[in-house]
Amino acid sequence: MPSKQGIFFALLVIALFFGGVNYQNSLILAMCFLLASLGQLATLHTYRNLSGLNIHAGHSENAFAGDKAAFYLTLSRMGKRRHEALKVTWEGSVPQILDLLDNVEAQTKIFIPVENRGAYKPGRLKIETYFPMGILRAWTLIDLEMECLVYPKPIFVDFINESSQQNMDGKLMNTTGDDDFDGLRKYVIGDSLKQVAWKNMARGQGMHSKTFIGYVDETIWLDWRYFSGKETELRLSALCYWVLKLSETNQLYGLRLPEKEIRPEAGLAHKVRCLETLARFNSSP
Repeated sequence: MPSKQGIFFALLVIALFFGGVNYQNSLILAMCFLLASLGQLATLHTYRNLSGLNIHAGHSENAFAGDKAAFYLTLSRMGKRRHEALKVTWEGSVPQILDLLDNVEAQTKIFIPVENRGAYKPGRLKIETYFPMGILRAWTLIDLEMECLVYPKPIFVDFINESSQQNMDGKLMNTTGDDDFDGLRKYVIGDSLKQVAWKNMARGQGMHSKTFIGYVDETIWLDWRYFSGKETELRLSALCYWVLKLSETNQLYGLRLPEKEIRPEAGLAHKVRCLETLARFNSSP
């Protein structure tokens, strides 16, 4: 199909034709026929610039919601045929311009903005060209069936278990333990007299009870229930944040979701598994 420049080119040829006929000017008619012939040749060359092109789908890189996912493609040519000024793009991506001249194949990486969590399919790839004169456009749409996963956007949300507190040193602290002295609190009727701070009472500071903590485990559970009251996407974003945070310290952690539980482990494979589980939670492509 003609491009914008092609439409003006066609109008120019028509204007020259009527001008040459009206004024019976052979030179104008000769220029008109020359330009029309160039337009016919451009049609063949523009079509040929895409004909015989091979497109291979590569791998894709997962991304977090709000970032850009990367898709890899390989374009190759057959025999000695050359392809120039190939424009490769997906909807919403920045177009990539490729040439296949001396090289047999060319690889490219296309970034596509992703907003929603879950499995993402970019749809049909568009390959087009305006070569050689820019007055005609040849294009094709191809579904390469590529896909990537979009993880939840990491958002910091602090959480405290109902019966325990978890610190960033990677230990589960039981507030009712008896290992280390943690501080003083006001005396409550029923507290053991062994925990009363008698020295502070003798100094006239009132009656207080000593509190202790005990480290019961070095495993952290990231539980869906810890963020009760939050909407689904915010819960997943918070869990995603803590998966990334704990993975930085090679900490043992597990993940609990409704009807899904991942046992505590550490390492890259465990991190990826947790992120993929969060991405696929109650989602559809």
